[in-house]
Amino acid sequence: MPTDAKRRPVARRSAPSITLPKFVTDFADALHAVDHAGPIGRSSSRVSRPGVGPLQERQAVRLAAAHLAEADAAYAGIASGRYPGSRLECDLLIPGQWAVEVKMARPFSDDDRHAEHWTEGLLHPYAGKTSAVGDALKLQSMDEALSKAVIIYGFEHATPRVPLEPAVRAFELIATQVAGVRLGKRIEQVRAALRHPAHAVVRVYGWEVLPG
Repeated sequence: MPTDAKRRPVARRSAPSITLPKFVTDFADALHAVDHAGPIGRSSSRVSRPGVGPLQERQAVRLAAAHLAEADAAYAGIASGRYPGSRLECDLLIPGQWAVEVKMARPFSDDDRHAEHWTEGLLHPYAGKTSAVGDALKLQSMDEALSKAVIIYGFEHATPRVPLEPAVRAFELIATQVAGVRLGKRIEQVRAALRHPAHAVVRVYGWEVLPG
């Protein structure tokens, strides 16, 4: 009997109906829509100026996901949750399609002061750390039940005082050449004229995390 006939068929994940370019575009639109609504971030010590820029990452992602679900039936059920077959939490699950980890890059605070350690949430190169690199490693370790992606969204002044590009490029280099993550091609979208002067432009970057 030929050897090939004895091989068990390999289960293949079907291609998601929402492509990564579409998701990055829609997520950028959702952040812009959230900003237009003028949300106000609050903590125990202060109240921020209106806009999506000052919001905590979790709040911004939750509001953006709610907008996506309302604007497009393809995003029905999008929410944070556990990765299929795992106890690990994922920032956004699009049922049957994508597991997405999201990180924010914000060089300047609500009061326009430079945030000295803002890149740590992107670049820490160890598994189990809450960084974009750590998220990519976590996704790569998961099984192939869903397509997987890392999203970074970040803010600049209308005329950038600290451009995001060097930090984003550093993420790509550390993830691929130090941590050994296989990333797909970068997808990028930009939205301008946001409410907050220190967060006047939002850039959204996305990469598919490919099987290791």
